[in-house]
Amino acid sequence: MALLRSDIINNEFILAAIRNVEKTSATLESITSGLTIPGALHEVVKLQVSALVRGREKNYTWIAKLAPSSESTGSVGLVLGLWQKEIQVYRELFPSFDFVCHGTELLLSVRQELVYSSLDLNKECLLFSDICSLGFQPSLFPLTQETVFLAVEWLARFHALGFSYANSNNDTQWLVDTVPYAGKSSAILLELAKTRDTTDSTVLTEYASRLESLFSSSAYADICRTAFSPRKKLFSTICHGRPTVNSLLEWRDGNKPEEAIFVDFSQTRLCQPATDLAILLYTSTGRTFRKDNLSSVLKRYHGELSDSLLQLGFPVSTYSFSQLVDDYQDAVVPAVGVAVNLIPGLIGTGDETDSVGAGSGDTLLCDFFEELEEMKKI
Repeated sequence: MALLRSDIINNEFILAAIRNVEKTSATLESITSGLTIPGALHEVVKLQVSALVRGREKNYTWIAKLAPSSESTGSVGLVLGLWQKEIQVYRELFPSFDFVCHGTELLLSVRQELVYSSLDLNKECLLFSDICSLGFQPSLFPLTQETVFLAVEWLARFHALGFSYANSNNDTQWLVDTVPYAGKSSAILLELAKTRDTTDSTVLTEYASRLESLFSSSAYADICRTAFSPRKKLFSTICHGRPTVNSLLEWRDGNKPEEAIFVDFSQTRLCQPATDLAILLYTSTGRTFRKDNLSSVLKRYHGELSDSLLQLGFPVSTYSFSQLVDDYQDAVVPAVGVAVNLIPGLIGTGDETDSVGAGSGDTLLCDFFEELEEMKKI
């Protein structure tokens, strides 16, 4: 049994969660936790709970998403309102999606359920149902073409429902990202890259320095603000905000992926949809995949989005393919900013970042730079 974060997950907290689920008191028998997985702005741990409820033993498997041990890191989530946003996604947005889907063939697949939440300062914690109990498993970097197609189809349906929500007189102010965190890149990671001792250190130093200059510029801040903000005249919708390999689960029939779903909605926002596609591709696939499959990925997404919008009563012309292509080009630079933060330690830094999986941080960094250079964005 792993050591519990007893300052957050304790008997009182678990009993409150059980009361919320069962609508009655219970006697707690045991709490077992798995390994704590650190993230950029939170930690995740799997819990197994046993309790006596109405005289019978009941077992629960939950996923706890909790405030990080570092108060300085945790304060970022508090300032950005990430905890409150995710709660509102589950309590307001998803029920609205379910209502809109009723009577149509549009399905968003299964999803985690929010079981319980507590927002005590620096002790924030959300409890979710364990979707892996249904056979889903974490995706691995780099994603295959089959999984990418399933992922972008999920995003397309989510975006269609988000567009319906945003255009139905619902309050969307809570989905406006006033201080975009998504494009904020870590200067520490790039600084370490510049001092990396490798055979290609000269090239790596130059690339890291130029990326650092880009990410620290006011022009980059403006690009991110534009990409991650709602638009008045052009298509905007509710986006996942952080669709990476780490937030993607898939169900496989043998070795073949059949379903893919996203979790972690703390950075959901109202903006142009290609930001989700660009973040997915730059954090979860390699350079060769992006070069060979970008066109088919965009076509797959647009076809699913158009079909979904049509089922919801919107004309096919709501969002043209040419506009999607333009939007994707605008989203590439912010997506690279996100991806730089997610390189696994970028060279074993131990920095509190998410991980995009195994692979060379040097290679990924060089690939990002060279792609931006080819597209004349740097």
